[in-house]
Amino acid sequence: MFRNVAELDEAVAVLEAAEKHPDGSADRSLVLTSLGNARLERLLRSAGRSRAELDDVVADHVEAMHERPPGGENSLVIESDYGSALFRAYELTRNREYLDASLGPVQYAAEQTPLGHSRKSERLNTHVSVLLALFERDGDPATLDTAIRKGREAVAAANPRHAQYGTCLFGLAYGLFLRGELRGTLLDFDEAAVLSGKVVEATPPGHTYRPMRLTLHAQALCYLPSATKLEKAAAGLARAARLLRHDDPDRAVIESNHGAILEALASLPGSGEPVALPRATEAVCLARKAANATKPEHSEYSNRLLNLTIASATLARLSGNAAVLDDPVTRCRAVRTSEPDDVSSTLLTAGLAHALAVQYDLTGDPETASAAIEAYQLAAGDARLAVFRRLHITQAGAVLAARCGENAVSMSLYTLAVELLDSAAWRGMERRDQERMLAAYAGIPSDAAAVAVAAGQPETAVEFLERGRGVLLDRHVDDSAEVALLRQADPDLAREFEDLRHDLDNIVIPDLGAEEFELPDRPPHQESEADHRSALARRLESLISEIRGRPGCAGLFSPPGFARLQQAVGQRSAVIINISEYRCDAIAVTSAGAVAVPLPSLSRPDAEDAAEFFRDTAQNAAQSGWVGSTARNGIASRLVWLWDTVCEPVLGHLGITAEAPADSSTPRIHWCPTGPAAFLPFHAAGRHGQPGPQAVIDRAESVYIARLRALAPAGSVEPAADEVTTPPLIVSMPETPGQRPLPGAREEAEYLMRAFPGAAHLTGPGATVEAVLAGMTAHSWFHFSAHGSTDEHTPVNGGIELTDGRLTIRTLLERRLPSARFAFLSACSTHHGSAAIPDETVTIAAALCIAGCEYVVATLWPVADDHAVDFAARMYRELLTTENGTPALHPEDTPRVIRDVCRAVRSAYPQHPERWIPFASTGSL
Repeated sequence: MFRNVAELDEAVAVLEAAEKHPDGSADRSLVLTSLGNARLERLLRSAGRSRAELDDVVADHVEAMHERPPGGENSLVIESDYGSALFRAYELTRNREYLDASLGPVQYAAEQTPLGHSRKSERLNTHVSVLLALFERDGDPATLDTAIRKGREAVAAANPRHAQYGTCLFGLAYGLFLRGELRGTLLDFDEAAVLSGKVVEATPPGHTYRPMRLTLHAQALCYLPSATKLEKAAAGLARAARLLRHDDPDRAVIESNHGAILEALASLPGSGEPVALPRATEAVCLARKAANATKPEHSEYSNRLLNLTIASATLARLSGNAAVLDDPVTRCRAVRTSEPDDVSSTLLTAGLAHALAVQYDLTGDPETASAAIEAYQLAAGDARLAVFRRLHITQAGAVLAARCGENAVSMSLYTLAVELLDSAAWRGMERRDQERMLAAYAGIPSDAAAVAVAAGQPETAVEFLERGRGVLLDRHVDDSAEVALLRQADPDLAREFEDLRHDLDNIVIPDLGAEEFELPDRPPHQESEADHRSALARRLESLISEIRGRPGCAGLFSPPGFARLQQAVGQRSAVIINISEYRCDAIAVTSAGAVAVPLPSLSRPDAEDAAEFFRDTAQNAAQSGWVGSTARNGIASRLVWLWDTVCEPVLGHLGITAEAPADSSTPRIHWCPTGPAAFLPFHAAGRHGQPGPQAVIDRAESVYIARLRALAPAGSVEPAADEVTTPPLIVSMPETPGQRPLPGAREEAEYLMRAFPGAAHLTGPGATVEAVLAGMTAHSWFHFSAHGSTDEHTPVNGGIELTDGRLTIRTLLERRLPSARFAFLSACSTHHGSAAIPDETVTIAAALCIAGCEYVVATLWPVADDHAVDFAARMYRELLTTENGTPALHPEDTPRVIRDVCRAVRSAYPQHPERWIPFASTGSL
């Protein structure tokens, strides 16, 4: 180890002499590689670096490779040092040729070095560094996964007491951080934060690598939704800064990252202004000091300027002072085009766009807005960015462009944003990470559709909504339908697809978004669940590409265009209710095409208020006294509002203006609500009790669908018979552990048992999850009388409460029930799902439709026990017939019967709309 440049000069002179005047006692190739190493070390320590010196370094190693004797004992040393020198040359010049040339030798040296060798971990780690650099240039996920796998091998090969162990841990942590950015996987971010934190703790102040290690640790923590961890990191960085001299080179990196963490804390949801504003002020102060201490030509200048820009934008937003942004905006404009080939340049452009957008919000200057939109467009076009970063940039640009009347630009950016949604919820992510990602961008499909409608393109609006909503649900629907088609073309590929999907679903990642979670205790060299899921998902993506290359399979596993959607609708009438900040519309889709019906009296805030009422308050209508009376009045007034603002204009457009006839020719509307509209009872809208047909149930039948493609037949399934003569599966839970009693569940079961003496009845201790699933597989229709539960945090964990636990939506989504025709869910809130991601339609009713049911009757909110008994009995009296002593169910009559029963109950209890409104039909016919 050389202590200074003078010693390096002496070493270079000695080795140059040995190379020019060999005495025969030394291996010339080893002398050359040692000379190249010494020259490289001197170059790295020198203030002025010339290209000629770097060329000499590379030339020394190239000649050493040519001079090495075949099979010589130093062959691997020469190969490894050659590859390392090429990689350092790449780091100094960013010349891609050096990077590409380095991969072969570093990989060969790492693979050929035996386990237990003192340089095994070092060579593996160099291989990791090259792979990570290649990923940062090309964005190939396979390269990143390989780097992480090799990083774990390097950690396993390193001696924990040796400094090389920390270097290997850092390489692994950086790979995990990059995958966290690429995929949005919290487990990767958390492991990166833990490992980099261990490395920082083991790295003394003043160490050459300490700034870089501190940077990674701070960046990883900023992605974790934990104020506690962020505050701990901020305190640690503050302590580290206090230990440094004012001119210490580590101070800039510490202060820049301290500022980034304080900005993240100031931006956390729920951070009140009294706390957020001082944090943002300190963040700007620290970030500015760091940027001022860094020369523009420094490799980290862009990142430190980005931290300053983001912190300044947050401070300007909180303080209302646009002048805060003048300095960082000027700096960004000066440097953002200096390195167009570097991703950091794109990130700086995105930071500039964000700052300009905040500045526009505060000043209203149109030129500032135009500059922001231009910067957003530029950044959004860089496919090397992590998908979630790109999605955030694209959405922000689209929103700003729409606000400024730049409709063509907004449309273009929204088109890209909708395309990115599927990638953002990558198949390799665990379901909860996917849901969190989609919740963060829940408004994109509806806003994109609104912009398309404004542009006179309702067909494009429909495509946006079909592609961007129900991303996760559609994978179950579409995968099943597409696999059915694939099975006919290539059974082996179909089987491989199903096996891979099954393996993916069975790998559960700890939920770091939960209030309490427990990470598995494992050493860093052991593969994680995220590693396994990533590898399987890449195999699945590769398989899908292979499938699309087969004859007749090009369109499989792709979102349908409008022509296919219109074909799915056929002769029906489907109505999409689109709720957006920009405008609200009903888009009617029929065999004639798509037509937008503007709803000028409807706004998103009004829809959200109504949704909250029906989700949380309407259930109080079953109570007595003032509480019940207030809720019932609230229901009545909102049904009038829903009729006036939405349903009457829609029915008028469709020509449904008269009272429906008593025969089978009653018009049927397939309602497809978006966003908060998913919680609204369109089937019940109206001015009830007034003369004339001024309610939906007076004019039409109603069916709810998650998406238009739900109307398409699955695969090559033969048309089902009109009636079902097989007995049902009845699941009743009058008593459920931890829940209030449901005495009506027993009454409902007894009624059906009398109608179908051969019915299978599971109740009490016999109603286990396993027994119910087995019963559902063996029967074609089901009746559940039990408690339903929703899970706002993890919607797929909602479900039906049974004796030994919950029959979850997740479990139902994984089931295929080819014989299923009908289900009645006399259980609470089984029609709607999570308020955080309503467009994903994660509901029990939707899960049963996906599993195979043609129609599912479910409830919009918790229903009183006696109301459920009454409604179910009335429905079955209409749905069931008996011919020649054989009882039969008629699933296809469900929409007609539910309308008739709603009208009958309305007539019997005109002051109690809560007795019939909660019951709705979800279906596909």
